[in-house]
Amino acid sequence: MSKKHLVFIINPKSGVEREKAIQLAIDTKLDKEQFSYELIHTEYAKHGTELAKEAADKGAYAVVAVGGDGSVNDIVAGLLGTNTALAIIPKGSGNGMARTMDIPLKEQEAIDIINRGNTIMMDIGYANDRPFISNAGVAFDALISKKFANSVRRGFAIYSWLVTRYMWTYKEWEWSITIDGKEIKEKAFIIS
Repeated sequence: MSKKHLVFIINPKSGVEREKAIQLAIDTKLDKEQFSYELIHTEYAKHGTELAKEAADKGAYAVVAVGGDGSVNDIVAGLLGTNTALAIIPKGSGNGMARTMDIPLKEQEAIDIINRGNTIMMDIGYANDRPFISNAGVAFDALISKKFANSVRRGFAIYSWLVTRYMWTYKEWEWSITIDGKEIKEKAFIIS
């Protein structure tokens, strides 16, 4: 039986210590009888999309997104229309997708899920022609996401600070949304 090949795409914003923990988890927990693997790092925005597409084109069994929701969404964009599976080792600040899917936040436990090989089909949404699987937001939600993405500091404290700083001055917008051919017009602070 040939081994299934995994391509771990790592967002280096995760930090060196986290990467050491990921390598240790792979070394100690990944079923090497079942899988071969390689590690690749993203180098710029949306690079995960390109790397995932290349991995799928080369026949990878799965691409493992090592990062947060942004990394996961970038990688999903590269896997659309392929038979390559997505796995997640959550290393972001929020990890909303991993939490929604009950993927453990600890590297070793996430790798245990990869070893089991259970897969599910998922729906894909599109916003401005860009696919997403986790969530999408506009208005205040998008402002905070952008400010957080551009922040040097990470974590819940900085996220909370950004929300508090901008929520008092942000003005709601009027939106026109079409769902199943029906147009809805509303003023909204957040659409998510």
